[in-house]
Amino acid sequence: MKTLKSLLVFPFLAILFLQCKNKAPDTLGSNNSISGIDSIPNLLIKLNQLDTDDTDFYEQAVKINQKIAGFLNAMNHPDTVYEFLKVDLEEELSIAISRDTSIIAFSWDTRLGGSSPELKCIVLHSSTHGLESFVLNDTSTGFTDIHKLNHKTQQPVYLFKGSGRSSDVDIFISLNAFVMDDNGLKKAHIFPGNRYSMSINHILDNPMDFIIIDGASKIYIPNRAYPDNNWGLTYEILSFNGKSYQQEMAQIDETLIENAFNGVESYENGFLNGSEKPIVTIQNGDSPSYQLVFKDSTKIDYGYNPNEGTTELKIMANNIIPPIELSYSAYNARLLAKLKQYLFLELSGTPNSSPLLIYDIQKQQYVTSISQSGVKLYKDALLFSQPISHMDVLDNKPNCNPAYGDQTSYYKTILLEYRSAYPMVKATGQIYCGFAE
Repeated sequence: MKTLKSLLVFPFLAILFLQCKNKAPDTLGSNNSISGIDSIPNLLIKLNQLDTDDTDFYEQAVKINQKIAGFLNAMNHPDTVYEFLKVDLEEELSIAISRDTSIIAFSWDTRLGGSSPELKCIVLHSSTHGLESFVLNDTSTGFTDIHKLNHKTQQPVYLFKGSGRSSDVDIFISLNAFVMDDNGLKKAHIFPGNRYSMSINHILDNPMDFIIIDGASKIYIPNRAYPDNNWGLTYEILSFNGKSYQQEMAQIDETLIENAFNGVESYENGFLNGSEKPIVTIQNGDSPSYQLVFKDSTKIDYGYNPNEGTTELKIMANNIIPPIELSYSAYNARLLAKLKQYLFLELSGTPNSSPLLIYDIQKQQYVTSISQSGVKLYKDALLFSQPISHMDVLDNKPNCNPAYGDQTSYYKTILLEYRSAYPMVKATGQIYCGFAE
């Protein structure tokens, strides 16, 4: 959450200051509003000092929250807001201001939610009628950013972004869409599935966040395929089409079938077609260990420890000192491909879904990880497939081999642009069927 001190750089304050200078003394905010400025810090302190074990805790917390909300709702003039924003509330109150400075959102923890904090939000909107206040219910989010959609729409669209907690360690990032019309702030159901809100969950040590670019016309939604491992993220992209946000799709100039993914024809000497091939392979006796030497002088030592059940890779490349060492506990790793500085590693998993990791040797970090049933190198990207249920193909069922019968399985196909600053996944719209053993 942003502190109020840091918000003094916002242009909104400059506008408020000029407005206040031009007002006559008798037009300033009411004494009650100004006194509320001094009262809110004390109220927040009292709220956080309440003992949840006290019999009157709930009653006292409700009263204090009502007073805080009352003072915020009473800010009916820019000079009151200006004075309030100078108050140092540290992290007790989260604040978000839209870039066009027309909307401010105040959020705080009511302490009425137990282990899952219940946050309250008051929104102030500057219009020709002055400052109007609204209460945002059902969000339980501390808002830190407000993005205005830079796209011609019937009413201005605002995206409120913030965070909340569902437990002591689980955090969610929320994105909520609202429109402002003559009747006030209303939910805008413009996200896929006719939703007005989206959220992503993560734990404290593995933060994730929405990325909003191009005047909020594009939203990058992060996904961590394996939450317990820091193997990188993938991003799904939503684009605004004038009425709503829709998922960006990939256009593939070939028909994708089962044999295209990890079939016999997909490999050459143990590597995916299109991969750089080692010029030398040095086997370490009868052990499962060996060294691969590539044309760019990259050397990879592969070793498997059956007693520990671990696979270890030692990567030696130009200008990389010391060598990179990667270890996979309880996994048997297979090198599927190498393209320039990228390594594609498949870890042992279930028959229908094995982790695939993409590692950048130069950056010495994982680019991303995906859950996949099959992979295929495709131009400067990667194609992969994932299983889907029979119910998901009722309206788009592909032609399958009738001999598969009840053991027919279905797979969706996805393009991964792993070379992008934010690795992007885009559905191709193609589905194929296979045989489930």
